[in-house]
Amino acid sequence: MRKVCSVEIHEYGRMRKSCDEGCEQTSGRVKICFFRGVTLMPKNYAEVVAKGTGVFFAATILSTIIGYLLRIYLARNLSVAEYGLFYAVMSFISSIVVFRNIGFSAALAKFIPEFVVKKQPDSIRHLIYLIVFLQSVLTLLIALPLFLLSDSLAIAIFENEHASLVLKIFSIEMVFTTFSTIFNASLQGFQRIKQISMLNVCFISVVLLITLIFSAFGLNASRVALAYLGSSIVVAALSFLFLVRTFPEILKIELRIEKERIMRILKFGAPVFIGTVSWSLLSNFDTVLLTVYRSVEEVAYYQIAIPVARVLMFFASSLTVTLLPVISELWSGGKFNYVSKSVTLLTKLSLIGIIPFSLVFVTFPEIVINLFFGSEYLPATLPLQLLSIGCIFLAIYSIISSVLTGIGKPAEATKVILAAFLINLTLNLILIPNYGIFGSSLSALVSYVSCFILALHAVKRELKRMNVEFTLPLISLIKIIIAGMLTTVLIFILKGVVIAHPWVEFSLILTASAAVYALLILNSGCVTPEELRLLTRMNVLPTLLIKLAMRLIRKGGKD
Repeated sequence: MRKVCSVEIHEYGRMRKSCDEGCEQTSGRVKICFFRGVTLMPKNYAEVVAKGTGVFFAATILSTIIGYLLRIYLARNLSVAEYGLFYAVMSFISSIVVFRNIGFSAALAKFIPEFVVKKQPDSIRHLIYLIVFLQSVLTLLIALPLFLLSDSLAIAIFENEHASLVLKIFSIEMVFTTFSTIFNASLQGFQRIKQISMLNVCFISVVLLITLIFSAFGLNASRVALAYLGSSIVVAALSFLFLVRTFPEILKIELRIEKERIMRILKFGAPVFIGTVSWSLLSNFDTVLLTVYRSVEEVAYYQIAIPVARVLMFFASSLTVTLLPVISELWSGGKFNYVSKSVTLLTKLSLIGIIPFSLVFVTFPEIVINLFFGSEYLPATLPLQLLSIGCIFLAIYSIISSVLTGIGKPAEATKVILAAFLINLTLNLILIPNYGIFGSSLSALVSYVSCFILALHAVKRELKRMNVEFTLPLISLIKIIIAGMLTTVLIFILKGVVIAHPWVEFSLILTASAAVYALLILNSGCVTPEELRLLTRMNVLPTLLIKLAMRLIRKGGKD
């Protein structure tokens, strides 16, 4: 029931003022202000964010699963050359489309909440339309030449005239993704996480659905691109409808081009833009170079290995969603030692969770690839092994990088990823022409390790300025690595002893090795009950999971 009342509104847990709009008390301590339908965060916003991530995690898991199902379906229904051609063009597009967004999305996510608290709906509307205008201009400057030069690019870069139609389709799709990106960033500014999660699932689901429909008429790279175009149109429309429902004033079209506001956006977005570009190029440019120097078949093998290896990133990436606001609150509250303890603990937990899966990819790459993608992609075996090792370091880097952002040093995180990209680019230019996918995988491994080392150094430096000593728990990490190495040795021994059908062998060895790894970890003392209680206070993992871990650790200690 709505009523007029006076509540405290906290901006980032610091700034307070009274609200004279109609407010409603919801479950817990969260108060909803009906100022333009916007949810305002309470003082302990980190707790609310952490507790509200269930929907986001579920949507992320679902969209990831659907995304992998799509890749598997494409690998099974396209030729190796068609599969490679599609992802070669997609990587090329991803490498250049990032230049349309000069930190605009980050600016929307930052400034909209500020305008909400200040009760400035006109400023929100002007900001959104200004960014729509600026980003549309940049998009057209990229998409139009890409469309017109697609025939020449198809021959010059891909050496395949069929790439021309795929390039044309993606250049059109770029326009619709521009609008959906802006609307999604606006929804993020209004804290509409459920709607964003729904849109993420919707996008990949519609791509898969349209792909299945096109399969009845014969599948090829251009029809898969059309599926992405169709899904982008649907998501752009839905995101706009969600934004209108959240912020009806958006229907009042008014464009104000103000130099001061543009400079403010660019000043805030520049570091974010550099980091985003560096990460995009680090993720996609190796595929572009493989296309230029080698063949689309090798691109296909590489695009099998990369997504499989990056499964290892999921656990750490999920933690960082809730870790960032927690670190921000701890840092702003002066609890610097808790920041150090939190990073130490989450690094150990990530490594414990990642190693079992990396062992599967390193020791059974042939079975994994053959099961999901087919025997024609077995040349991706060695790249999968190298990238799986690299993704261990990349996962830990993602945690450390979120700390840099959380303590107010996003520029340091940008420097790290930029340096890693330059290392990756240099090695790729040297290795890919002669060694193909092995060279690109090795370059990725080195750059991922570089991300980890550079980010670790940056965090240690920043914490030292606050008289907080930070070092990784080397003894615990060494114990975890030794447990993984011993389990790996056991796997190779059992592979030589167990003679059975490949799937029976795989199941038996996997079960035995998982049990041994769990026992080694439980008896190593890597994680203590006190550290798990700290996790409970941080709200970064489900309480049920933490209680189960505490019970197992106590049991392991008694044994």
